[in-house]
Amino acid sequence: MPNFAHTKRIRILPENEIDDLFAIPEFNDDERQFWFDLNTEEQVLLESKNSIASSIDLIIQLGYFKAKHQFFNFTLEDVKEDTAYILNRFYSGEEPRAKTVSRTQRYRNQRAILQLMKMTLFNPSNHIPLLLEKSKSLCRISNEPLFLFRGLFDSLKNNKITIPGYTTFQEQIISRALAHENKRLYSTITSNMQPLERELLLSLLEESEPFYAITCLKKHPKNFRLSAVRKEVSNFERLLPLYQIADRVFPILNLSKTALDYYASLVEHYTVQGLNRLDENQSCLWLLCFVYKRYRLMMDNLATMLIYSSNKYKTEVEEKAQELLVADLLKPGDQNWKIAKALRFYNDSSVDDNQAFCKIKKQVHNFLPPDKIDQIVLALGNETTQRDYRNQFHWLAVDALAATYTQPLRLLIKVLTLNGDQHVELQNAHIFLKNTLNNGIPLSQVKFDKFPKEFISSTSKKFIYDETDKIIHPSRYEYDCYHRIALLINKSALYVTNSTRYNSLTDELVPNWQDKKIAIIKNLNNGFLNSGLDDFIETQVKPLDQQICNAIQYCLFAQFNIAAFGGERIPIKSSFFIR
Repeated sequence: MPNFAHTKRIRILPENEIDDLFAIPEFNDDERQFWFDLNTEEQVLLESKNSIASSIDLIIQLGYFKAKHQFFNFTLEDVKEDTAYILNRFYSGEEPRAKTVSRTQRYRNQRAILQLMKMTLFNPSNHIPLLLEKSKSLCRISNEPLFLFRGLFDSLKNNKITIPGYTTFQEQIISRALAHENKRLYSTITSNMQPLERELLLSLLEESEPFYAITCLKKHPKNFRLSAVRKEVSNFERLLPLYQIADRVFPILNLSKTALDYYASLVEHYTVQGLNRLDENQSCLWLLCFVYKRYRLMMDNLATMLIYSSNKYKTEVEEKAQELLVADLLKPGDQNWKIAKALRFYNDSSVDDNQAFCKIKKQVHNFLPPDKIDQIVLALGNETTQRDYRNQFHWLAVDALAATYTQPLRLLIKVLTLNGDQHVELQNAHIFLKNTLNNGIPLSQVKFDKFPKEFISSTSKKFIYDETDKIIHPSRYEYDCYHRIALLINKSALYVTNSTRYNSLTDELVPNWQDKKIAIIKNLNNGFLNSGLDDFIETQVKPLDQQICNAIQYCLFAQFNIAAFGGERIPIKSSFFIR
């Protein structure tokens, strides 16, 4: 990318697009029929001309102007095909006496076209300063030359000003606006960054073993393994002090997200050697944007890793719990043997069916006492007891798998910051875990009363802690906390601070919109937004409504003619057209 402060002419469009927009139009037959068609006002203007050559020049200039909003220098010999078409269509092939049009007559035709189209001829002394200011304001949105060109092009059309030449955009407007914007940005960076901060930022471009720091930061994690988690957390720790600098400086730079993304993309595109050859201020600007964007994408990556690891932990816990449950049901036990023996009485053919039931009860009580039978019936017949029986294996599975998943989840929970108006109790638990782990304190050494427990559900708390004995299971507490956090982040009920994907919608909105709305809309200089609804109806809706009415009348007239000459009428529903 060239340094705009020292370069006048910049590349905005490829050659073919320059020709499409700024070269003399080359119409085909259909385009000639469309662009050289004259309405009533245009025909009246044509009648005022006293020579065929002057009329042809007027029609050609008018057609070209309607197509490109520009005037072109040409002779009738230069545009032979267009001249021949106009002669055949409007003058029955009659040749004009004069083959040329004087410069005075050409300018008269142009003034007449401007008056007819209600447009203003581009005047460098009047319009370049206005377009330069417009371009400077657009630079705050994006510093990409093509974006600036499109904004200026649309502004000229909206304000009914003719389009100047391509080099005017290049040299007189966009290059100067970019140079001014770069000077503003570089001055702001110099004033608001300490020498040590600049040195820290530029250290990303210094060679270190085995790679440059910036090269490592350009790489995104390829999977969710522990090694990838450690690498991304390491990148987070490296970027955090730089992000704090960028987060402080960016509000002062007054850059849009589009401009920020553009500068950050340049760091991705350039090699380290290319970045080192840049002006120091330019390098600082690009690196600040890269750090800011990479940090926020990093928070997305870390949050995604948390969600993935938590979901995988939960899936394996459920599978392990099922295994433990089946193993418990199948293991040999004295109680199960006694229950089976009691049930066998119902199918035992050696038992006399005519004997009193009390004798059978007495035989059962010999190996299964009545009080034991009551306990078994109570356990098997109580839904809560059955649920607790199954749930105990869930938490036993958590204990068995904690060593595998606690390490990556702890790494992630230590660097993420949550926010949101809901689930305050869970956010407090996250802050407690984050602070405890960052301080290197084992959870097993934390007092029972220090654990935030309000977020734990009533069905789970009996398995996580014992209020009476003041005992808590740290691995189970962590599992429940991590799982709930990941679930709520994925549902957008909790948000990750400084994230792009997992942030709140309010973070994307303009603060104090009602106070800033008028100024922002005015600065956009969008004709549609600046005009009221009444103006839109008058300029856009009513003319379209009239065209629809004309189309309906034309169709009905055509149907009448077809029917009059014995042709087949095609049914047309007038309700098809929108009034």
